[in-house]
Amino acid sequence: MKRFILVLALSVSLLFSSCDYWGDFSFEIENHTSQQVVVSYYEQLQSTEDVLPTYVHGEDYEWVHLADTPTVINIKPVSLYSISYDVGLVGKDWPTEEDTPERYHIVPLWERIEYIVVGADTLDASSYSEEKWDAKCHCLFTLKIQ
Repeated sequence: MKRFILVLALSVSLLFSSCDYWGDFSFEIENHTSQQVVVSYYEQLQSTEDVLPTYVHGEDYEWVHLADTPTVINIKPVSLYSISYDVGLVGKDWPTEEDTPERYHIVPLWERIEYIVVGADTLDASSYSEEKWDAKCHCLFTLKIQ
């Protein structure tokens, strides 16, 4: 019985130590105002061929397609909108500083925004430029609208 438990424990240990990791980049827009926020952006379309199955992100990640018409979303007061894009199999240390959306051929959301309207006011593009997005753990990007 002890031998069985030892073999079982070793098997479980090996199973968990050899796991593959799945990566994604997420973009969040937080509405901290008392008004509705309207965001128009071009969606990046992905298929399973874009993210499966490889650890080497190179030639097979050249496919980038943005939707022909913009997506328009409404964010209620004091709430958020979140969207994620898969990058596929990654190493256990992912993400590192070198792992950027662009490296995985994901166009960052700040480059795809057509406009943002808060109440009746259209924001200047500089208010949602790359510098305005907080990056957490190199894979979650947050824009706070206040």
